[in-house]
Amino acid sequence: MILEKGSKRKGEEAEAKVHWLLVQRGFDCAWPVGDSATWDLVSDWRGKVNRLQIKARYKPDKRTTSSYYVRIGRGMGGAEGYTAKDFDFAVVVLPWACFIIPAKEVTRGKAASLVFFENGTHTYGKKCEWEKYREAWHLLQ
Repeated sequence: MILEKGSKRKGEEAEAKVHWLLVQRGFDCAWPVGDSATWDLVSDWRGKVNRLQIKARYKPDKRTTSSYYVRIGRGMGGAEGYTAKDFDFAVVVLPWACFIIPAKEVTRGKAASLVFFENGTHTYGKKCEWEKYREAWHLLQ
């Protein structure tokens, strides 16, 4: 995947990637008209509709090559948090995997900072709390 500079462009590419992955799995999808919705994409699996908030990170943290920090928030710098009414699932797109996380896990009224590890464990050996959502597309069915 060729990535253009600018976070808006990277976000659009992540949305397109999630759309492609969903269609490959048999989902129908739709985008909102404009960009004022609190979700980025809708998935439809045989009548079960989910609003998806898509976030992406393509480079690791500057201090390490194995951790990727993702902020689930809106506004300038992602400082404002979402509520559970804003979307149904967050889809985090990383270079090696996608994580499908229920909104209730990341919408507590303030922006959430999540950290992901390519090998699934923290540098000190503890399993990453988000691993259970790695490639969890079945949650959308």
